[in-house]
Amino acid sequence: MAKVEYIINVLYEGLYDYVPNRKKKEYRNEFNSRKSYTSKFALDFFPRFIDFEKWSKNPKDQYDIILINYWLIEVPIIGLKSSKLFASYSRGNKIINWRLKKKNSTNMKMTLNK
Repeated sequence: MAKVEYIINVLYEGLYDYVPNRKKKEYRNEFNSRKSYTSKFALDFFPRFIDFEKWSKNPKDQYDIILINYWLIEVPIIGLKSSKLFASYSRGNKIINWRLKKKNSTNMKMTLNK
């Protein structure tokens, strides 16, 4: 079973593209300034920066709808707990795993080049 901190980190990385450009710096700073991540923090943090209703109708990437649906459908019912829907985003789908690995490896390359 996934820990709340792991789920929040996956949400943070997966939903980053859906934050408006003018709020991205504030999004990063507020998230990185925290020492611990709780479900109370997540329930307040993500809706302030992301319009889930808007993006559920027209996501930027097809597979991101899994994460948006997890937030809209399962979080209000079960809270920030691992479920089949969340698992299909984080480790169940090969395309999604490839995307997350690619995203993580590009971040590593960018930090190494600096």
